[in-house]
Amino acid sequence: MEDIHYWEVSSWKNFVQNTLVPLRDLAKFLAETENLASDPLRGEAKKIEDLAGKAIEIAEEVFGEPMSEIKILPEEDLLEIVRKFLEIGINTTAGHSKHTFFVWSTRKITKSYLEEHYPELKDPEKFNKITKILGWSTYWEPPPIKSKIAEDYRVYAYLDYLSLLKIHYELPDKFRFQILSLQDKPTLGGLICKLNDALWKLIMERPGIATAYEIPDAFRNYFIMVDEMLKEVGWENKHYYISAAESSEYNYLYEFEGCAVTMLRRRYSEYELYSKFSVFELWDILMPPMFLGKYELILTADKRRGVIIRRWW
Repeated sequence: MEDIHYWEVSSWKNFVQNTLVPLRDLAKFLAETENLASDPLRGEAKKIEDLAGKAIEIAEEVFGEPMSEIKILPEEDLLEIVRKFLEIGINTTAGHSKHTFFVWSTRKITKSYLEEHYPELKDPEKFNKITKILGWSTYWEPPPIKSKIAEDYRVYAYLDYLSLLKIHYELPDKFRFQILSLQDKPTLGGLICKLNDALWKLIMERPGIATAYEIPDAFRNYFIMVDEMLKEVGWENKHYYISAAESSEYNYLYEFEGCAVTMLRRRYSEYELYSKFSVFELWDILMPPMFLGKYELILTADKRRGVIIRRWW
């Protein structure tokens, strides 16, 4: 990752200009062309245009200068434009773009894990510079204790991306929840994460005319790679820590109190204590799969409860 100079402003300017701008402009052309009026790709291209466009607007505000547009001539071959759009879409996802992976891997991350994997950010000036660009905020922090560990386990996140858990108790033995955002104000980092999600979805589904193209499944290929990387470092899913399912009904709930976490398992109409451990141990266990994007820990607004979900759509 050092080769992209993630700590330099110029690196992020180049990413926005050379990746996000062409993606937005190609998506805009496809969303507006009458030749795709009844094609499902048109609606998906509009979503990509909106996300990339908002990200560019924030970047222009942060950098204090406009990004130049690319010219697409009306007489250009439509199928070639679709091909270019799909190609740059794939190359923008976390498995292909180092800039997107950097943003993706820092969606929720402890300070110590951030500095371990991106050592240049140990420099406070560089850290503050990138924070201003991408929009990190403190998501969780330990109780005030006089120890370096309290700072090491401060968790940073993009608060406009999968950051708020709302729990709804509907049945005696189950609860449902919503995943929302703690803030409406968008960040460049949060928008790039949303754009990555939208591109993965588009590539997996290949709507409309996109089915005519042989393209790699960037999403599945990425998560095959993730499983291999986790296996290499010896990480495994310990079910007594990870509550993972695809539905919105869960039997596990995590309660945070001071430096302790209690994992409660719903059994019949009552909660029973399933496990209790250090909050620092929880973050250490979660960081490898969260860094790579396999899991998400989402907390309530008061940071007292949370769930861990698996990222398989």
